[in-house]
Amino acid sequence: MNIKPLFALIKRVLRIIIFSPFDKHSSPLFKLTKILKFFDLIKFQTSIFMYKFHNNQLPAVFAKYFINSAMIHGYETRLSTKHAYALSKAKTNYAIFNVKFSGAKLWNSLSPSNHLKQLSNKNFC
Repeated sequence: MNIKPLFALIKRVLRIIIFSPFDKHSSPLFKLTKILKFFDLIKFQTSIFMYKFHNNQLPAVFAKYFINSAMIHGYETRLSTKHAYALSKAKTNYAIFNVKFSGAKLWNSLSPSNHLKQLSNKNFC
């Protein structure tokens, strides 16, 4: 399913709501209204899912959904010290946009000192 037309419709509705010209760039409008862009919202929800997985706050069915890279090797690697997850093989767009791949990739892209990785369970969700 292609979601680009949906995003274009959201931008059009935003312009109509705030009486903005149709040729004006949409990024300042999203900032002005404090609304997340559609793709940023997807990233935000994926990062919440990964945070909950990392802190064992998801239902038991997700317990083995991601493989911690420290479990692959019997020794420390650069990824294992960053609490990274192994990426599943993705050959199709469906697999690339699946949370099993995109979630692990997003979590791995965060630096170890990122505030999301440092939050305790009491401070979030």
